[in-house]
Order: sequence, then C-alpha cells, then structure tokens
Amino acid sequence: MSIMAAGRARDFAIYIAIAVTFVVAIAWASMHSTLTGAEVFGKWGGLVANTFIIFGYTIRYGKRYWKRPSFWTVLLGLLSVHIILFLFLLERLPEWRISWWILVTPVEYIAIGSLLALFGFRGGNLHRS
Repeated sequence: MSIMAAGRARDFAIYIAIAVTFVVAIAWASMHSTLTGAEVFGKWGGLVANTFIIFGYTIRYGKRYWKRPSFWTVLLGLLSVHIILFLFLLERLPEWRISWWILVTPVEYIAIGSLLALFGFRGGNLHRS
C-alpha cells in the first residue's frame, strides 16, 4: 500500500469515526428524550445543525493541517466533548429554543478555534486566531 493510499485510508477511517459518533449521539438522544415535535427539532435538530456548521467550517479552514494526524485527533476530541456536553445540557434543560443556537454557535466556534490555536493549529484561515 502506497503512502498516499495509506493516508486516504486513515482519512476515511477518521470520517467514519466522526459519522459513527454523530449517529450514536443522535440515536441515544432520541431514545432518551421525552420531547415531541418542535421541542425535539429545537434541541436535537439544532444540535445537529450547530455541530455541522462549527466542525464543517473548522475542518474547511484547517485544510493546511489535514495531513497531520494530530489535527484530526484534537478535532475528534473536541467533537466528543462538544457532543457529550450538549447531550448532558439538553437532556437536563426543560426548554431550549432553536433561536438560542444563534447565540451559542459563534461563541463555540471561537472557543474551538482558540483551543485549536492552543494546540498549535493557528495561522492561515483557521478561525483567524
């Protein structure tokens, strides 16, 4: 197996791990939620959208680090913390309006960019840290 093929296989495995994490988190949340209708969409649909926005842009702007396994490791750790934290919060809060994601998303995006900068992933376009 060539180095390029091994790198692509590793990247594919990372993508699969991220996808599995999403599916498990969403399945767990939906099975343990007592909410229906708009409440479910506001909490869990908002979480999915928030996660895709934050980590989608982070991955896109971190393109210069894609070949570094440490970037993916840190990013996977941040994704895990993000999902665990929001599962914990959203399960315990009696109400979460979808409009609140508008406030949370930029704050979390900046926090993740700052944490990545602390791990040495700075400069370029990455969150303009």
